[in-house]
Amino acid sequence: MSAGGRIVADWAVAPDLRAVEDRLAGMAGVEGMTAAASDGARMVVTLEEGADAPAILATLRAAAPGAMAEWQRPTGFGDSADLSARLLDLIRSGAKTATCGALRDYEAEGQPLPEPGRTMLALDWDGAPALTYRVTDVQVMPFAAVPDDFARAEGEGDPAEWRAAHEAFFARNGGFDPQMPVVCERFVLIEDLAAPQPAREVRG
Repeated sequence: MSAGGRIVADWAVAPDLRAVEDRLAGMAGVEGMTAAASDGARMVVTLEEGADAPAILATLRAAAPGAMAEWQRPTGFGDSADLSARLLDLIRSGAKTATCGALRDYEAEGQPLPEPGRTMLALDWDGAPALTYRVTDVQVMPFAAVPDDFARAEGEGDPAEWRAAHEAFFARNGGFDPQMPVVCERFVLIEDLAAPQPAREVRG
């Protein structure tokens, strides 16, 4: 079972979107849907926490073959509203192309590690979609072994500033140890969901 997020599907030739919506509407875990069509079509399916994303994705693909569809797993940045907003702005500006988290948090929550090629949906502090990014590299290592080039890629100051800020972050979120395993993730920004989106014609 997955934990929320959304499924985004694109078609080069618009299918019968209403028929797809009807197929998905009765499925457990589907929170909402939006669809738009012009030359092609796009559908965004918002999932509830605990939704069976693979089953919903399979149903969507069966209802309208030819979809380029993927599940975007939800994640967040920071442990306060201010820090979350600052980190998201760093990603939008291109200054932040990496992030790291404590391995213990993934294990405690039963969450799989990020995977290269996976598209992630970053939420803001209020839980609204903020942006999407694609994971390009994932490594697990002791905090003390994180290289300086990764620290710089986090966009939060020089390596010394990065280490001080992350020691404080981990200390207030479960405790800090220089040898604690951390998940080091590099990524590229795909879409800023807070930016104004062009209007798209919807055809029945």
